[in-house]
Amino acid sequence: MSVVKQEDQKLYGLLDNDEQPDVEEVQDNNNEKETATEHEGITVSSKKIQIWKKGLEKKSVKTLKRVLSAFHSAVEAMSPPDAEAVQVEKKKSKYLVNSSMFNSIVAMCLNYTVPILTKHLDYVKEKKSKKVLLPTTSKRWSTIKVTVKRYLVDILQVLRQLTDSNVLSVILHHCQLLCPFYSCFPKISKMFLKRLTRMWSSGEEHGRVLAFMCIRKITLLSPNLLEFVLKKMYLNFVRNSKFITPKTQPLIMFMRNSLVEMFALNENATYRHAFVYIRQLAIHLRNAVTMKEKDSIQSVYNWQFISCLQLWAQVVSELGGAGSSDTLKPLIYPVVQIIIGVIRLIPSSRYYPIRFKCIESLNLISEKTNLYIPTASFILEVLESEEFQKKPKSSEKPPDYNGVLKFSKTQLQTKGFQDITTDVAFESLLHYYVIYSNSIAFPELVFPIRQRVKRLLKKSKAPKLCKDMKVLIEKLQCHADEISRIRGKVTFSPKDIDDVRKWESDQSKKNNVLRQFYNNWKKMNENTIKDVGKYANGPEIKKKPASSLKRKNIADVKEPVKKKIKNKATANDEDVVEDFRFSDSDDGNDDE
Repeated sequence: MSVVKQEDQKLYGLLDNDEQPDVEEVQDNNNEKETATEHEGITVSSKKIQIWKKGLEKKSVKTLKRVLSAFHSAVEAMSPPDAEAVQVEKKKSKYLVNSSMFNSIVAMCLNYTVPILTKHLDYVKEKKSKKVLLPTTSKRWSTIKVTVKRYLVDILQVLRQLTDSNVLSVILHHCQLLCPFYSCFPKISKMFLKRLTRMWSSGEEHGRVLAFMCIRKITLLSPNLLEFVLKKMYLNFVRNSKFITPKTQPLIMFMRNSLVEMFALNENATYRHAFVYIRQLAIHLRNAVTMKEKDSIQSVYNWQFISCLQLWAQVVSELGGAGSSDTLKPLIYPVVQIIIGVIRLIPSSRYYPIRFKCIESLNLISEKTNLYIPTASFILEVLESEEFQKKPKSSEKPPDYNGVLKFSKTQLQTKGFQDITTDVAFESLLHYYVIYSNSIAFPELVFPIRQRVKRLLKKSKAPKLCKDMKVLIEKLQCHADEISRIRGKVTFSPKDIDDVRKWESDQSKKNNVLRQFYNNWKKMNENTIKDVGKYANGPEIKKKPASSLKRKNIADVKEPVKKKIKNKATANDEDVVEDFRFSDSDDGNDDE
């Protein structure tokens, strides 16, 4: 040892400081020699647990290695052989852990592993550079690498076996702290991310959120895995969108929002993915328009296609909107054209739910990007249809716009259909004009709808429609008169673009009565719309018939005068999606 000390003083100092056994460890070694035999492992007793706990409290790396080895033996005993698992060591288990000791070992691993590893490696303190530091930057990494690698695989195996949501949440909290260590092993990181994406797309809500936090953290630490993660997450999103019900809508909404957050990490990578998948949507739409066959149309009018279209509309609106970079802005036009093409594919009243989902996406893009998209005509076409020029034949429960894509023929002849369609159209039309409520050209935008609504009121036989449209026109005309009065005082001309934009910016800071009316109406009807969907689809219909649900009257919405209202703001790993394929080919045979 003296020769080693002379040749490598640093290594000897490392062994002196960090690997020097204390009294408890010496006692532990003696017990192991007495207990172990040549053919069987060491039995973990409560006494040994107490000895290990004392060593862990003293930040002993040697004790941690023993605890992690015992944890590995326990996981190996409880888990079936896995072909995907990385075989770090093929030795026979060193420890024998019974079920009564397993929880104690797991608790020690969760409480002490990361603090001891962080102190031993001491890589976090080295923050001179702006680069993200990983444990591999530590000089002591080689002394602990094999143990850490085996432990990470064991945690991954535990995630595969767990079914209890509470225990799973605790393990996922621990995984967030282990993300820097997972990033040191690319192969294990991919296995870890595959498991996390499955958990993100299914299971209990809290577990999905924790899984997403782990995905995001490990992707930030390993940017080279971002495209792999985006592809896996998107394919899981498509699979989960195959069938959507009111109960699964919050899950789809969460997945969509978290996907947008992941796409925001690297807009160049996002553009590459978005271009491929948006192009695939366009191919499906082109085939449906040209072939006019049932299968080709069904490849567009389904939950997967509509969900993907809503996702990309949200991506281009939030990442390509005003004030953002120009990377994703070229994708706005094709997304808008695809949405309009979906609306015009079959302009039947049975597909009004799809129409209004598309209109909602168009309004979102228009609001975020400050681009003018004329959606008012698509809404008025609904109100001008023959369903509103006839008296309803029955007063059955109102259909649920959120939970379906297509109405039955009998639903089109009900009073509930007229009422809920009127409400959805009223909200969409009001939202459309609220988006441009600060535009200097607002009076000119209102003029066409005023003329069409007057003709509509003469033909319609739906009392609620007539009443609501009169209120809408009154509110729009009132705001148009106000804009006309204010712009009459300006001294610049329409060609002075900078002055026009400054005027509109100043106008947006003022009290907007039309926007406040929209917020009040939306808030008042929010709970009612949820109740309609619940009683139209849920088991509680026996307790309370949907016909007893009364929508709020628009006339009851009080126009604010002084007070301001604040705005509230388990799958396989194959990259094949059933019933909705993705490819780069333009060949019609590749599409459904």
